[in-house]
Amino acid sequence: MARVDFIYPWFLPQPVTTTNSGNRQIRAIGDYVACIRQAEEDATITKVGFYFDSRGTNATPGTCRVGIQSVNTSGDPSGTWLGYTDYTANSTNFPNFSGVNLSITANGTASVTRGQLYAIVMYAQSGTWDASNNLQFTTLFAGAGQYITAFPTMKSVVGGAASNNNGAQPHPNIYCESATATYGNPQVTPTNQASYNSGSSPDEIGVKFSLESSWTTNFNILGIQGILGITNSAATGVLKLYDSGGSLLQSKSFTATELSAGNTAVLNRTLMFDTTTLVNLTPGSTYRIAIEATAASLGFTTMLYVTFPNNTVARAFVGNGTYVKTERTNAGAWTDTDTLVPAWKLIISAATATGGAAGMIVHPGMAGGMRG
Repeated sequence: MARVDFIYPWFLPQPVTTTNSGNRQIRAIGDYVACIRQAEEDATITKVGFYFDSRGTNATPGTCRVGIQSVNTSGDPSGTWLGYTDYTANSTNFPNFSGVNLSITANGTASVTRGQLYAIVMYAQSGTWDASNNLQFTTLFAGAGQYITAFPTMKSVVGGAASNNNGAQPHPNIYCESATATYGNPQVTPTNQASYNSGSSPDEIGVKFSLESSWTTNFNILGIQGILGITNSAATGVLKLYDSGGSLLQSKSFTATELSAGNTAVLNRTLMFDTTTLVNLTPGSTYRIAIEATAASLGFTTMLYVTFPNNTVARAFVGNGTYVKTERTNAGAWTDTDTLVPAWKLIISAATATGGAAGMIVHPGMAGGMRG
């Protein structure tokens, strides 16, 4: 059998701040916010989802059309609707600072074929739209790693002019659904963990996880890539891997220098186990990986979480696997939370029965209904 290394969950966002970096506004008839995607399979799109920021000073600017358009030769929304629904832009349909999921089946059938480019569009259709009568969408948060991408592509027209289109950026926080699958990033928001240390509650924070049993015969955890900030250059910690019964399987201590690497800012940091200590793990079994703070007053100042509106959205990234926050204090009982998880990805080495290359591994999230 061949062995391949991969990152899990591949599509999990890794925000580096809780401040949004991509609010886009529609404030004139004809304005739109759109995300250009490519269909990975034949599908009929029935819903569109996004994270809505806020309405303008006047609460109801008019009608917002939400749906799917084809894409023209310039790579922009064509103006031809494949399916849409018109919504009054009020607090019922667009509640401030909330994840929104809207049906688009009132007009047309938004059917796409594998390989087809299509646009998810929120469009100012009619009414009184201006600087105080508007809708504002949070389309992305500042991110790191493979979360930065040039495609899918955000497009928008604001006040009649194209605004902030194309270019590499964090993966758009806009998605769509068929009856059986979700395509794109479900609505997520980043939250912040206050500083923790060996004397705090909790003093150990991490991820409870399992891989789908059909993926591979066995695997090893090499380490993590996680969004972490360090209180100062004297902070220390231990990366630990446990089985479901709480037995310690792997452990690696990190000095202050190794953790901070000369920079205490919130960064995507890689922490690796010693490869001579790796234990063979079983898909379908549950494990925990956590960082225990070992300095009495010098812990991790910031740990970014990805927060989900419900555990169904959380599962979209891992299919039939598990990937949720876990924490405990003084080596006591673990507490799990299934609506958020540290912005970490596992670095995994796995056996494959096919003997193929890395491309033979199904990326986590794909089997669970989410498509990238």
